[in-house]
Amino acid sequence: MRCQSGDAHPQCSSEGASLKNQPSKCPENTRTASTMTFEEESDIVLDLSQGPAVGDISKARAGYIATVVEGIESRGAIEKEKALSEAHSKQISELKAQIESLCQNAVPNKEELVEELNELRRISQQQAEQIVTLEMARKADRVEEEALNEARLKIAELKTQVEDLRKNSEVSLEAHHDEELQREATDLRLLSQRQAERIVALEKSLSASKGCEKRDTSVDATARCREV
Repeated sequence: MRCQSGDAHPQCSSEGASLKNQPSKCPENTRTASTMTFEEESDIVLDLSQGPAVGDISKARAGYIATVVEGIESRGAIEKEKALSEAHSKQISELKAQIESLCQNAVPNKEELVEELNELRRISQQQAEQIVTLEMARKADRVEEEALNEARLKIAELKTQVEDLRKNSEVSLEAHHDEELQREATDLRLLSQRQAERIVALEKSLSASKGCEKRDTSVDATARCREV
């Protein structure tokens, strides 16, 4: 309802108050893109990418983000190259210092050089004498070792000979014992034969002295002796 007089109508006043009390439809954040920081822009891009309106991101904003990322990577590569360059420069400086030190100490004076040569000659002479001593000791040890080996071989040979002699001696003793037994048996046979003949002769003599009576007995005794 529209008011026709200049005085404020109660209804118009109430409508104006109600309009003032309504919330504003304009956003409170009215900052432009030029006044935003990089972190705020990144947050906005992240919110848009997570919302349902991903296709509303402008190509300019996407290009800007790509440029920022490329700049960060470029700065990292530059810092790495700078660190390597500093390390190389430090190493080169150290090498130059070492070369200068060597060049300064490379040429000693004549007296020091002569003294060093004399010391080297003395050490060389001592080493030569030590080498000769060691060689002689090694040869002596070798000769002694050869003599010991020869002695061991000789001892082994003698042991073998002694063993052979012992075996041969045992065989000889057995053979000698057999021969002795055979000889003793032969001697006993001969003795028995001689004794038998002696008995026969004695019996004949007895029978001749006693007469013919005893002749038959003597004959029988002689026969018995012959049988033995």
